[in-house]
Amino acid sequence: MNYHTKQSDKTIQQSFDDKEETTIQKEKDFTFRIVKGITPELDDWMLKHYKSPYACKSYAEALAESTVHTFILYEPDFEIKHVFVFSKGFLRIKVVNEHCFIDRVYVDFFCSTCFQLYNSVQFISFNKQYISPFGISFRYLTTEVVEDYIIDLPASEEAYRRKIGKKIRGNINNALNRTKRDYPDYDFSIFEKKAIPSSLIQQAVAFNKERMNKKDIVSGLKESYMRKYRKSLEDFGFVTRSRADGKNMAMVLNLVVDDHLYFNIIAHDSNFNYYSPGLTTLFQTIISFIDRGGKKFHMMYGAYDYKTKLKGDPSELFSYVVFRNRLFYLIRKSEFKWKTFIQKLKAILVRFRSLTPQKVIKYLKKRLRP
Repeated sequence: MNYHTKQSDKTIQQSFDDKEETTIQKEKDFTFRIVKGITPELDDWMLKHYKSPYACKSYAEALAESTVHTFILYEPDFEIKHVFVFSKGFLRIKVVNEHCFIDRVYVDFFCSTCFQLYNSVQFISFNKQYISPFGISFRYLTTEVVEDYIIDLPASEEAYRRKIGKKIRGNINNALNRTKRDYPDYDFSIFEKKAIPSSLIQQAVAFNKERMNKKDIVSGLKESYMRKYRKSLEDFGFVTRSRADGKNMAMVLNLVVDDHLYFNIIAHDSNFNYYSPGLTTLFQTIISFIDRGGKKFHMMYGAYDYKTKLKGDPSELFSYVVFRNRLFYLIRKSEFKWKTFIQKLKAILVRFRSLTPQKVIKYLKKRLRP
């Protein structure tokens, strides 16, 4: 699939350098415009169209490695079709809007145009897109595939209870009944956006790190990540909390855009393990979002049993790099293979370091048990 501009590459580049904005008519009735930054109108359009907190102005500016630009693709009637937000280095363009359904033909068009506009750019990276690059006209390298477990929410709590099945429904009911019996002061609360207490976020991180430490796993909630995430919570936050005996039992941290909820962090006080506070709080979060007219509950990454039991269906998200030519494709392919090998080796070494004589004995007993 080849595209050709009606202006020369030199004229296009000069126009962009001089004005920081250009509009060019393409073949096949594609029209595009590149602007510096993200206007409030474009931000509103992306949130309404993609319904993703990972495709908006605040997230893009936090993730970008340099000044962001917006590539706006128009339909023949000049209605916006898709938006690519990107930052540009000397060799690479990084697309920073994520969790988007963008058809391959538009990805192909965007890459073709950028390779014509920017002679030094050799590859373009995309992160966590719902559509695979398979079939585009450029060489590409898939760097990661993860699964977002999405619950298609019914219209009512009763319908959802029927949907999840008798066994998990019974487990949740029993856990909630035990909690309310032993703790008459049990309470479930919701906090949104700037009304979310910072102490609640800090305690959720502390609970998560405590649980990870017990499993000899390093928590992924690093300070650099949490700084960006706190800003997202101010804009889109929907945090739920269960409380009993004057203490926080569990918290579920989410981001909401329109009728889509993105579940990010779940944490609980291990002293309440008998009451399954994580599961019950998550269930009540889902019910609360249904009551607000929610349509999609994104349970995000990680293949955990509770996600499928709560009727999350896996949808693949693709991260990939598109290359101008074969040379850079081969170079990056070999680099990626080495990085993958080193990551696997590190994982093996971490596992060996975490082994203790007690764990070895426990494992052998379990394996040798008749």
